[in-house]
Amino acid sequence: MNYLVDGRLCGDCCKKVGLTEDIDHLTDVAGTYTVQEIKTLIDNHQKIDINHQEAKQAAPAEPTQDGLITNLKLYQEATVMTAYKIAVKSGIDWSSVVIALRGTNKEYLIATNDQVAIIKTGFMTGHTLGSGVFRMPYSNITNAQVDYHMLSGYFEIAAGGVQNTAKNYWSTGSDSPQESPNTITLTGDALRQHFLQAADLINSYVALSHQPQAAVASPTQDPVDEIRKFKGLLDDGIITQEEFDTKKKQLLGL
Repeated sequence: MNYLVDGRLCGDCCKKVGLTEDIDHLTDVAGTYTVQEIKTLIDNHQKIDINHQEAKQAAPAEPTQDGLITNLKLYQEATVMTAYKIAVKSGIDWSSVVIALRGTNKEYLIATNDQVAIIKTGFMTGHTLGSGVFRMPYSNITNAQVDYHMLSGYFEIAAGGVQNTAKNYWSTGSDSPQESPNTITLTGDALRQHFLQAADLINSYVALSHQPQAAVASPTQDPVDEIRKFKGLLDDGIITQEEFDTKKKQLLGL
């Protein structure tokens, strides 16, 4: 079918289907229609519902709530959809996500099977435009913890090379948990409990990542086969009888 993605409707046709030539999103709106569909609209004296068309394009198919929590071990039901969008936008494979939590501000903890990400957006986190993403593999993390006093506190990822100083909710800059890249602001007991559970789960992944890898044992050599090999070298004149006898005694443990 000949879609209008790379084309442009003439002014007369635009007016006939309810569009104007100077709309910024003309190509986006008309681009979802074929030439034949536009012709049919004109022939039937019908117009494109711009509001409906924009809404349709702005809401691509997304997983259901149940589909989003299939692999999650820890999440907040009210914010899981937003966490999904934030994670995908940051290039994180949602199918590997095990923790998806939001802090007091627009601060998200997204943990997968092999790394932790803290993603911050919004004015309160120092990101008026765009977002800040802090990523750390479990093998580089030393500890995840919650520091909470009275009515507020923060969740923190500690790692080598990451500056860890005491944070204060009312501070600004690097002393503020809102703006520090490896911390998430917490207010209220519900958040404190959520992030305490997250810290425990993350620390279990950290412990697993720090376990020494089991060495692959080399196959044990059969002494008889080795003796046969050296006997062949003796017969070929490559080694002397004395060298053969010495090696034979070593292999037999004599």
